[in-house]
Amino acid sequence: MKKTRRQILLLLTAAVLTAVLCSCSLFGGNGKIPGSSEIYETYKETVNTLFDRGYEYELDGAQTLSEYNYSLALSGASSLRMTIDRILYLKGEGENFAEVVGAQPYAEWDEVRRVSRNSPYPAFFEGLVYEMQDKKDEAELCYREAQLCDGFTLALKDFLYLKDLKTDVLKALRSEVAELESKIHSRCHNSFEGTMSYLDWLPEYHIEQAETALKSEEPDFSAAFSHYENALAADPYSVNLYACCALTAFYADKSDIALRYIGEGLYLSPEHGGLNVVAAAFYCAAGEMETAQEYLNIAKKDNALSDSMKTLVANTEASLGGAS
Repeated sequence: MKKTRRQILLLLTAAVLTAVLCSCSLFGGNGKIPGSSEIYETYKETVNTLFDRGYEYELDGAQTLSEYNYSLALSGASSLRMTIDRILYLKGEGENFAEVVGAQPYAEWDEVRRVSRNSPYPAFFEGLVYEMQDKKDEAELCYREAQLCDGFTLALKDFLYLKDLKTDVLKALRSEVAELESKIHSRCHNSFEGTMSYLDWLPEYHIEQAETALKSEEPDFSAAFSHYENALAADPYSVNLYACCALTAFYADKSDIALRYIGEGLYLSPEHGGLNVVAAAFYCAAGEMETAQEYLNIAKKDNALSDSMKTLVANTEASLGGAS
């Protein structure tokens, strides 16, 4: 069953909250490494679940969904590994922090923030490290940033137990988390560009920017496409956004990209009216009239098409009629 964006963002928090409510040992047992706890094991398991889901989507050719789940998994693993590295450094390990980080891919919190525009974990774990140092104001700012992410709670603060572990125990945990991070990083190299802002988490902001580009005297389809693509990166379970990306890419003469988003959107919702309209228009323009008609027949079953989509239906029907 496919997950919604909100369900994905709640997955780590909900799973870890369950662990917090359980009685747990902080010192392994049952085959777990020393320093392990229920919160640690559940968090690690959930990161693995996100990675596995990313891999499944990759096999299905759903690139956007694959990258979304991979990036959340990588952000989760990297944030925890960075936290352990920071604790080790505060305990006197390494001549400098870079030495503690070693061969791992990220050494700064903002580098991890750029992995996923949807993840609260870099901000949260940075706040946790500040709290461990009694830097309450800095910690609070980070926690507020993390809570901008829909549905996130501070249940993960039980990870504060890490600061009380001995160095050798921390190193054992660190080794395991670093191995997980490296596994995910081998398949995910996301790093979004531009200035970082909480607005990156809000698809509504990017949609508004796209609509502004389309309402100008000369509609800027390339700009609108870029904004819709950013919105989709923030909310990759919105089928409507796949239709918006596909349509603006189509009008901006980005045929290969339009086809990609048609396919990925229909993977999520094969009967979606808007996507089938765009598919019909695409294949009509490509001269594949029978295929276009098939998509158009599906699209016309949707009684909730927007006015713009109804216009596209009429134009496509006219083109198909003229070609017959």
